[in-house]
Amino acid sequence: MMYFKADIFYMLIFCLRPISCGRGQTYEVTQIDTIDIPGNLVETSSRIIGRDSTINGTWEFLEEVNDDAKMEIGIFVDTAKNGDWKPRALKPPVLGVCTSLKRYFNSYIKKSFITGVTTDFDFKNGDLCPVPKGKSWIKNVILDTDKWMNVMPTGYVKVQISFTKDNVFGGAFAVIVNIENKSS
Repeated sequence: MMYFKADIFYMLIFCLRPISCGRGQTYEVTQIDTIDIPGNLVETSSRIIGRDSTINGTWEFLEEVNDDAKMEIGIFVDTAKNGDWKPRALKPPVLGVCTSLKRYFNSYIKKSFITGVTTDFDFKNGDLCPVPKGKSWIKNVILDTDKWMNVMPTGYVKVQISFTKDNVFGGAFAVIVNIENKSS
Protein backbone atom coordinates (compact mmCIF):
# COMPACT_ATOMS: atom_id res chain seq x y z
CA MET A 1 0.00 0.00 0.00
CA MET A 2 2.86 2.39 0.83
CA TYR A 3 4.42 1.92 -2.64
CA PHE A 4 1.05 2.61 -4.26
CA LYS A 5 0.74 5.96 -2.40
CA ALA A 6 4.29 6.91 -3.36
CA ASP A 7 3.60 6.05 -7.01
CA ILE A 8 0.50 8.25 -7.01
CA PHE A 9 2.45 11.09 -5.37
CA TYR A 10 5.22 10.96 -7.99
CA MET A 11 2.70 10.64 -10.81
CA LEU A 12 0.92 13.78 -9.57
CA ILE A 13 4.19 15.70 -9.30
CA PHE A 14 5.15 14.61 -12.82
CA CYS A 15 1.75 15.57 -14.22
CA LEU A 16 2.01 19.09 -12.78
CA ARG A 17 5.27 19.83 -14.61
CA PRO A 18 5.00 22.33 -17.46
CA ILE A 19 5.43 19.77 -20.27
CA SER A 20 3.60 16.97 -18.56
CA CYS A 21 1.03 14.38 -19.52
CA GLY A 22 0.17 15.92 -22.88
CA ARG A 23 -3.14 17.35 -21.65
CA GLY A 24 -2.53 21.04 -22.21
CA GLN A 25 -3.44 23.94 -19.99
CA THR A 26 -6.73 23.82 -18.10
CA TYR A 27 -7.02 27.60 -17.75
CA GLU A 28 -7.18 30.92 -19.58
CA VAL A 29 -4.94 33.89 -18.73
CA THR A 30 -5.92 37.56 -19.00
CA GLN A 31 -3.44 40.34 -18.27
CA ILE A 32 -5.16 42.83 -15.95
CA ASP A 33 -2.58 45.22 -14.49
CA THR A 34 1.06 46.25 -14.29
CA ILE A 35 2.99 47.73 -11.39
CA ASP A 36 6.05 49.94 -11.89
CA ILE A 37 8.45 50.33 -8.95
CA PRO A 38 11.30 52.64 -9.96
CA GLY A 39 14.78 52.28 -8.55
CA ASN A 40 18.33 53.40 -9.17
CA LEU A 41 18.99 50.65 -11.74
CA VAL A 42 15.74 50.18 -13.69
CA GLU A 43 12.68 52.33 -14.30
CA THR A 44 9.54 51.17 -16.07
CA SER A 45 6.38 52.93 -17.18
CA SER A 46 3.70 50.53 -18.34
CA ARG A 47 -0.02 49.91 -18.57
CA ILE A 48 -2.53 47.44 -19.94
CA ILE A 49 -4.59 48.72 -22.87
CA GLY A 50 -7.09 47.59 -25.46
CA ARG A 51 -9.53 44.76 -25.91
CA ASP A 52 -6.66 42.25 -25.93
CA SER A 53 -5.24 43.63 -22.65
CA THR A 54 -1.74 44.13 -24.03
CA ILE A 55 1.22 45.56 -22.12
CA ASN A 56 2.53 48.86 -23.45
CA GLY A 57 5.12 51.32 -22.19
CA THR A 58 8.86 51.70 -21.68
CA TRP A 59 11.68 50.33 -19.58
CA GLU A 60 14.99 52.00 -18.96
CA PHE A 61 18.25 50.65 -17.62
CA LEU A 62 19.87 53.61 -15.88
CA GLU A 63 23.34 52.10 -16.25
CA GLU A 64 25.00 49.23 -18.09
CA VAL A 65 24.07 46.01 -16.28
CA ASN A 66 25.87 42.64 -16.09
CA ASP A 67 25.78 39.72 -13.65
CA ASP A 68 26.89 42.03 -10.80
CA ALA A 69 23.23 43.08 -10.78
CA LYS A 70 20.77 40.39 -9.67
CA MET A 71 17.29 39.57 -10.89
CA GLU A 72 14.72 37.95 -8.63
CA ILE A 73 11.38 36.59 -9.80
CA GLY A 74 8.60 36.59 -7.23
CA ILE A 75 5.31 34.80 -7.83
CA PHE A 76 2.31 35.67 -5.66
CA VAL A 77 -1.24 34.27 -5.70
CA ASP A 78 -4.53 35.87 -4.63
CA THR A 79 -7.15 33.17 -5.20
CA ALA A 80 -9.95 35.18 -3.54
CA LYS A 81 -9.13 38.30 -5.62
CA ASN A 82 -9.25 40.46 -2.48
CA GLY A 83 -5.66 41.76 -2.28
CA ASP A 84 -4.46 39.03 0.09
CA TRP A 85 -1.32 38.04 -1.84
CA LYS A 86 0.47 34.83 -0.80
CA PRO A 87 3.98 34.05 -2.09
CA ARG A 88 4.38 30.75 -3.92
CA ALA A 89 6.45 28.27 -1.96
CA LEU A 90 8.71 27.46 -4.90
CA LYS A 91 10.43 30.29 -6.68
CA PRO A 92 13.24 30.58 -9.19
CA PRO A 93 16.75 31.26 -7.85
CA VAL A 94 18.13 34.78 -7.71
CA LEU A 95 20.55 35.05 -10.64
CA GLY A 96 22.67 37.66 -12.34
CA VAL A 97 20.78 39.68 -14.94
CA CYS A 98 22.71 38.23 -17.91
CA THR A 99 22.39 34.67 -16.58
CA SER A 100 18.64 35.21 -16.08
CA LEU A 101 18.16 36.47 -19.64
CA LYS A 102 20.06 33.48 -21.02
CA ARG A 103 18.12 30.99 -18.84
CA TYR A 104 14.61 32.38 -19.47
CA PHE A 105 14.88 33.76 -23.01
CA ASN A 106 13.68 30.74 -25.02
CA SER A 107 10.99 29.66 -22.56
CA TYR A 108 9.42 32.92 -21.43
CA ILE A 109 10.74 35.96 -23.32
CA LYS A 110 11.26 35.03 -26.98
CA LYS A 111 7.61 34.77 -28.11
CA SER A 112 6.39 37.79 -26.10
CA PHE A 113 9.14 40.37 -26.66
CA ILE A 114 9.95 40.29 -30.37
CA THR A 115 12.63 42.76 -31.49
CA GLY A 116 11.20 45.18 -34.06
CA VAL A 117 7.61 44.05 -33.44
CA THR A 118 6.72 44.32 -29.73
CA THR A 119 9.95 46.03 -28.58
CA ASP A 120 12.95 47.88 -29.91
CA PHE A 121 15.16 46.10 -27.36
CA ASP A 122 17.51 43.53 -28.92
CA PHE A 123 17.86 40.51 -26.62
CA LYS A 124 20.44 38.98 -29.01
CA ASN A 125 18.65 35.61 -28.66
CA GLY A 126 19.33 35.56 -24.92
CA ASP A 127 23.07 36.17 -25.30
CA LEU A 128 22.92 39.86 -24.40
CA CYS A 129 25.57 40.81 -21.85
CA PRO A 130 26.11 43.40 -20.64
CA VAL A 131 22.64 44.94 -20.92
CA PRO A 132 23.24 48.44 -22.28
CA LYS A 133 22.15 51.63 -20.58
CA GLY A 134 19.12 53.15 -22.29
CA LYS A 135 15.37 53.32 -22.76
CA SER A 136 13.31 50.88 -24.83
CA TRP A 137 9.64 50.69 -25.77
CA ILE A 138 7.25 47.77 -25.57
CA LYS A 139 3.90 47.62 -27.33
CA ASN A 140 1.08 45.13 -27.68
CA VAL A 141 2.86 42.51 -25.54
CA ILE A 142 0.86 39.44 -24.59
CA LEU A 143 2.73 37.11 -22.27
CA ASP A 144 3.40 33.71 -23.79
CA THR A 145 2.00 31.19 -21.29
CA ASP A 146 2.76 28.04 -23.32
CA LYS A 147 5.54 27.02 -20.90
CA TRP A 148 3.51 27.70 -17.76
CA MET A 149 2.37 24.72 -15.72
CA ASN A 150 -0.61 22.79 -17.06
CA VAL A 151 -2.54 23.25 -13.82
CA MET A 152 -2.58 26.63 -12.03
CA PRO A 153 -4.66 28.04 -9.18
CA THR A 154 -7.53 30.25 -10.30
CA GLY A 155 -7.60 33.88 -9.26
CA TYR A 156 -4.98 36.58 -9.57
CA VAL A 157 -1.31 35.78 -10.05
CA LYS A 158 1.36 38.48 -9.78
CA VAL A 159 4.78 37.91 -11.35
CA GLN A 160 7.26 40.48 -10.08
CA ILE A 161 10.77 40.93 -11.45
CA SER A 162 13.03 42.82 -9.04
CA PHE A 163 16.57 44.06 -9.60
CA THR A 164 19.31 44.61 -7.00
CA LYS A 165 22.96 45.56 -7.13
CA ASP A 166 25.31 45.33 -4.15
CA ASN A 167 22.27 44.28 -2.08
CA VAL A 168 20.53 47.60 -2.85
CA PHE A 169 17.07 47.60 -4.44
CA GLY A 170 17.33 48.78 -8.04
CA GLY A 171 13.72 48.72 -9.29
CA ALA A 172 10.96 46.27 -10.13
CA PHE A 173 8.15 45.54 -12.54
CA ALA A 174 5.11 43.32 -12.01
CA VAL A 175 2.33 41.94 -14.17
CA ILE A 176 -0.93 40.78 -12.64
CA VAL A 177 -2.94 38.20 -14.56
CA ASN A 178 -6.33 36.65 -13.94
CA ILE A 179 -6.45 32.86 -14.28
CA GLU A 180 -9.79 31.20 -14.88
CA ASN A 181 -10.74 27.66 -15.75
CA LYS A 182 -11.31 27.16 -19.47
CA SER A 183 -14.91 27.12 -20.58
CA SER A 184 -16.12 23.82 -21.96
